Amino acid sequence: MHIYASSGLWKSSKRSGWRFLVDEVKGGRLLTLDTSKTFDNLRVMVCEDFGIDVNMVNIELSYLPSDLVIGIDSAPVFITNDRQLKNFLTYVKNKASTRLCVCIRSKAETSNIKVDLNLNEEATESPNRQEEPMSFEVSEEDVEVDESDDDCNREKDMINGKSVRFFSR
Repeated sequence: MHIYASSGLWKSSKRSGWRFLVDEVKGGRLLTLDTSKTFDNLRVMVCEDFGIDVNMVNIELSYLPSDLVIGIDSAPVFITNDRQLKNFLTYVKNKASTRLCVCIRSKAETSNIKVDLNLNEEATESPNRQEEPMSFEVSEEDVEVDESDDDCNREKDMINGKSVRFFSR
């Protein structure tokens, strides 16, 4: 099965919900996947096709199942293991237009920052929460919700790194 993958960043706004901003330099790739592929196989394939060293970066793979999205605050689905990859492949068999979204970060960038999490605390809902590797501390001062519908401002924000991303390992 053919899967279209594009590199970029997820952004969320209260007005327009979740949106994937494509990195115009890295662009997209066409991947060939079958049900025998593992999550690790997919990670390596994505890195090879985008011309990046799998040992130098952390990548996250995700998609937005548009027909299952209930509201604009419905977050993307992150693929983090073999079972979730199988779910994605099953989903795209019926929804060929589903894009695999690839977020790439250098390991040096994510290893310098520490997170202090208390898993016993009750989770709070946040329309700007993004599921990515939890590799840095985020305070209220660090969080900026993009309320602009201006594509130019969104792209500038992406280029300037104004997005909040969390990773779980």
